[in-house]
Amino acid sequence: MQNGWALQAATSHFLGQNFSKAFDCTFTNAAGSQEHVWATSWGVSTRLIGACIMAHADDAGMVMPPHAAPLQVAVVPIFGKGDVNAQVRVRETCAALVARLVALGLRAACDDSAFTNGEKYYGLERCGVPVRIDIGARDVDSGRFPVTSRVPVHNVALAAAGVGGGLQLTSRANKFTISCGDEGNTVVALIDAIHRQLLLNATSLMAEKVVLGANWQDMLAAFSCSCEFSARTRDDAGCA
Repeated sequence: MQNGWALQAATSHFLGQNFSKAFDCTFTNAAGSQEHVWATSWGVSTRLIGACIMAHADDAGMVMPPHAAPLQVAVVPIFGKGDVNAQVRVRETCAALVARLVALGLRAACDDSAFTNGEKYYGLERCGVPVRIDIGARDVDSGRFPVTSRVPVHNVALAAAGVGGGLQLTSRANKFTISCGDEGNTVVALIDAIHRQLLLNATSLMAEKVVLGANWQDMLAAFSCSCEFSARTRDDAGCA
């Protein structure tokens, strides 16, 4: 976890008959006789949700891994005042984009609620939606849409995900623009890049927090700085 703690999660165990004997839990086997249950334990539970929050979240709220996010892409229409025709064009463009993204297998939706843009942005960020696309009348005219990633995405992850020239970087690592026409495939690749970036971040943090030592003092020093301790083991009888 980000605080240096370890969390046991998603484990599986073969319990044998220990617990069934303790609770006298039996079944009738194929021979027709009573036998204590052979049990297993599977640790896939709500603890995984906590692990996801603790591993990726930041001060702004949740950071959902894109492949697990209920909503992967939120399209936010930006309406100007007074120009009804422009508002219609924006709505139609947003609806068409969402339809293309859904057809590509993404979980996408348009947020045309009555909240202000700032309220929408805050809600989407707090809930950890991976990608937000803003579309206003100027964006429709220019054929390029501003895109915001929930987390900064760097070149290594972008290249590994095969993000092409349809995505243009800005001065900030979580701000991009995409060209209308091939935006669907570009967003699919960006989703994969964000997922890869989160894995890189978590793997790097884990490597940073694991301290290799050889004795009791090394272990105490590791724990004092919120790190995990790793030690090599030997099979020699003298180490017992």
